[in-house]
Amino acid sequence: MRGLSAVSVAAGGGGGGGPIFEMKRGAAVVFIVGLVFFGCDDSEAINSLVRTEAEPAGANCPAGGLAVHSGPDTNRNGVLDASEVQNTSYICSEATLLIKTSPEPAGANCPAGGLAVHSGPDTNRNGVLDASEVQNTSYICSEATLLIKTSPEPAGANCPAGGTRIDSGADDNGNGVLDSDEIDSTSYVCNGTDGLNTLVRQEDADAGDCAYGGRLVHSGLDVNGNGYLDDDEISQTSVVCNGEPGAPGATSMFRMTAVPAGNVCPAGGYRIDSGTDTDDDGVLDVGEVTSTSYVCHGQDGSGSSGGHDALVETTAEPAGSNCPAGGYRIDSGTDTDDDGVLDAGEVTSTSYVCNGGSVMIRTSNAQWGGVCPRGGVRIQTCTDDNGDGVLDDSEVDQTQYVCNLYTVQVSAGGYHTCVLVSNGTLRCWGMKSFGQLGDGTTTERHTPVAVNSLTGVVQVSAGNAHTCALFGDGSAKCWGRNDLGQLGSGVTDDGSSPAPHPVPVDVVNLTGAVQISAGFSHTCVVLSDGTARCWGDNYSGTLGNGSTTDSVTPVVVSGLTGAVQISAGYDHTCAVLGDGTARCWGGNYTYQLGDGTKTGRHTPVSVLGITDAVEIAAGDWDTCAVLSSGGVKCWGGNYAGELGNGTTTPSGTPVDVLGITDAVGITAGYESECALMGDGTIKCWGDNANGQLGDGSRTERHTPTDVYDIGDLAP
Repeated sequence: MRGLSAVSVAAGGGGGGGPIFEMKRGAAVVFIVGLVFFGCDDSEAINSLVRTEAEPAGANCPAGGLAVHSGPDTNRNGVLDASEVQNTSYICSEATLLIKTSPEPAGANCPAGGLAVHSGPDTNRNGVLDASEVQNTSYICSEATLLIKTSPEPAGANCPAGGTRIDSGADDNGNGVLDSDEIDSTSYVCNGTDGLNTLVRQEDADAGDCAYGGRLVHSGLDVNGNGYLDDDEISQTSVVCNGEPGAPGATSMFRMTAVPAGNVCPAGGYRIDSGTDTDDDGVLDVGEVTSTSYVCHGQDGSGSSGGHDALVETTAEPAGSNCPAGGYRIDSGTDTDDDGVLDAGEVTSTSYVCNGGSVMIRTSNAQWGGVCPRGGVRIQTCTDDNGDGVLDDSEVDQTQYVCNLYTVQVSAGGYHTCVLVSNGTLRCWGMKSFGQLGDGTTTERHTPVAVNSLTGVVQVSAGNAHTCALFGDGSAKCWGRNDLGQLGSGVTDDGSSPAPHPVPVDVVNLTGAVQISAGFSHTCVVLSDGTARCWGDNYSGTLGNGSTTDSVTPVVVSGLTGAVQISAGYDHTCAVLGDGTARCWGGNYTYQLGDGTKTGRHTPVSVLGITDAVEIAAGDWDTCAVLSSGGVKCWGGNYAGELGNGTTTPSGTPVDVLGITDAVGITAGYESECALMGDGTIKCWGDNANGQLGDGSRTERHTPTDVYDIGDLAP
């Protein structure tokens, strides 16, 4: 035993001498020694015994040691009883063994830093292990930190439409940067149709919720589309508590790899493996995977069909308030500027996956029709309470969704087109000499661009050279040409040289709007009370207020109540009422009002013979309505067969469009019309000089013709 002095123990009795037992440094410290005492009769020999026991630090031994007891076994039971002890001596330790630790910086001993463990005897007995007393030093080194690096991936073999490259690996040299030779795994997140329509909000947990602090995680649908999870939108709240400080644990990891099109994912997708890095090598090995799921691409289009790509960016989170032992920060949002990078201003949700061995993540496909109308990805995180390495349903602390974006509505104007995306944003493209695309410029765009700073949109309508958007709170914004007040902003431009308005402006004095329609140079809305308002050009009485004076603010359409839908055309306007009848007003020189005359009307008049209309569309020289039966009727000019009745004869009253029995939607253009069928197909008729009917020809059609290869567009 270290620190014991050499001693001699002499045992004897009756004046007789005995053997010498010597204990040296490092020797064992248990002695059971038998000595023989002889009396008068050799048959009555009595053994002498020695017994040792630990001696605590105190008066006998300041640093502790051994007590050595000896005496004759008078009762011959083979045990030195306390009453038989005749002599006690002490073998004292020279000094207490001390251990001291100190941080070890990154260097030769520990590449990533760690802890130095010093040990030695307290020879001066001052209770402190001084530098001169250190006899041994060992090191407990930190494993290299796991780093993740993301970078844009250009369109190519890895990602046909571009995306994000994710490299991960251990920071072996401890420089805080993931160098190229440290990369252990590379995966790709490719652009598609994913987007976020569920929000997550985090805040510190109350003192009583978690013994060592934690976070409250709120989630719910962004009902008002303002990009923030308001208190009244919270549908679920969970508490994620920090683990006990200093508790051991391994890093939680996940790995994503591309899956080619096949049985697992018909259109391709990703395989996501997750688990705990039990061997602390910074790599999620095959044997460490505890969960595998697949996220498959949808088959209803790509981001170029009217949406923007959703991006997820993962960065290392240092030890701190968000993650006591470090971990990952996961930012997600929509790539509104289409640069393939999730910029700070595009982040709509931030969450953390913290190290500790008890934190797990599980991903799965979100079903259609639930939180995500067109599917998406469900991400669940938790603490592994029962320690079985599996994320059980009862352990889930937080659930959030990354939903597929899809086109909600398309509106085609004079020389531009706009789409409403499911996350409440707008994209427009085409001619924009008056700023009708709304991106803050007057540059023509051949691919969709985002309308500046618009979120929470519920409807869009593209006019001839202006565009308007309706919001969930009943307000509206417009942008583009404003020479006749068609933006409704309260001002107008000089008609001889109209200035562009390339960013949205508020429509003044407007509340409670539920539907909007932008015409050639005027705009109209239906309000929640069934009345209507219009503004802009009023040369032909298109505003319906009984005058022909233009208005830069909304005016009431005279005598119109019970309206459920409105459509603004070239110089006339029409509305459907709740009882299935229709009213029109404005120019009427081609019978477009449907009252049997060519007389212009400055207030609404009834359309003859319409009693079961569900939707109406005012074109340039004609008007069409979808009936509750699925049929379609049209009236007005018929120069190119746009009434669809097999003739080119104008009609002052509605006529049946031939061959249509299951229409669910209608749109009217310049001498051509198109209807959406219940089975998702489209039929068009009228002028086809530019191939606008989509039937593969430029032949004028006087009855409906099928649009080729349109597929199933049914909602």
